[in-house]
Amino acid sequence: MNTELEQELFNTYPNLFKYHHEQNNDKLNPPVSHEIQCEDGWFDIINSACELISNENVNVHFTQIKEKFGGLRIYHDGLKGDTEDVYKVIGIIDFAKEISYNTCEICGNKGELIQTGWLRVRCEKCKEN
Repeated sequence: MNTELEQELFNTYPNLFKYHHEQNNDKLNPPVSHEIQCEDGWFDIINSACELISNENVNVHFTQIKEKFGGLRIYHDGLKGDTEDVYKVIGIIDFAKEISYNTCEICGNKGELIQTGWLRVRCEKCKEN
């Protein structure tokens, strides 16, 4: 994901991206570039998931967000909170993963899972990429 979109997520949801902000404040460990390892087309999915998760009463910090086997993966350091809220967050993360299988990772339009050596989700227009 491009740096500007990453930074927008980091700034909008600082509690979810705690580890990014800790690294930014540590002069011995400069910030990791491209912590979100997917293309820009999934920005809206990630942003929506972050917004929904931030509205729940759950303590969670993302450790990595990436593409794996053609789908979005959101990894975290564990979920702490009321059981009902924790299950909501698990559902949000699972739903984001499922939506990604039908969303072009490049542009965000409707896509399909294809295999070109790697599993990728692409729309008709972006299949060449």
